[in-house]
This record gives sequence, structure tokens and C-alpha cells, in this order.
Amino acid sequence: MATINDILGTLRTRLADVPGINTCKIGLEPNMTPDDYPIIRLVPSRIKRGDPGHRRVVDLMVYYGSPVQQFDGMDALYEELLRLEDEIVGRMQQGDGYRIKHLDTITDEDRLQTYKLFMSRFEVTIA
Repeated sequence: MATINDILGTLRTRLADVPGINTCKIGLEPNMTPDDYPIIRLVPSRIKRGDPGHRRVVDLMVYYGSPVQQFDGMDALYEELLRLEDEIVGRMQQGDGYRIKHLDTITDEDRLQTYKLFMSRFEVTIA
């Protein structure tokens, strides 16, 4: 029977070799440096009881982003982050004992000056 930690580890492994990513970890550590970027971070935001037949439901946020200076203009940066979104959503597939649903993707609305971040929300249902 898969645990939440097992599933997070499996998803981290699936996302770790996404082209163009420098680091992929579970959690948003406070001491990230420019060398960590481009990043992927898996962050469970809510863990709920499942309906009958399901042990748990995990709301999982997947953060990803790049330094703004790494790209020639915002068009190129958005193009790269939208490519990453497609890649991440494609790799977030169900596994043995769980299924995953992509809910939506939220951007930082260009509020950060040095980094551009997206966050895709997923619902992970554990049998």
C-alpha cells in the first residue's frame, strides 16, 4: 500500500529529469539560491480523508520557475514555463494505488522581479 511519502518520492523521481531543471525537491526550503534555479518543488498543501474506498486525498502544489535574467524577454520566459507545465502535467501520471488529476495552474502575475514562478495544482487520490 503506497504512503503519501512514497508517492511524493515517486513523483520527485519522475520530475527530476525534466529537461532544463536544475533541482527538484519535496518542499520549499527557505535557503534556495540562484544555483537551485530552474526549480521544481512538490508541496502538499492539504491532506484529507478520502471517500469510501479511498484512504486519503492530497492537494499537491508543484512549483516551478526560472530566473528572469536567463531569458531574452518575458515572451521567451513564458514560452519556457508553459513548456515546463506541459512536461510536468504529462509526467504526473497515476501509479499503483493512486491516481492524479491536474486541477489548474496559477502564475505569479509578474509580481516577482528576479524569478518567474508557476504553480500547478493536483489532486492525488490514494486507494
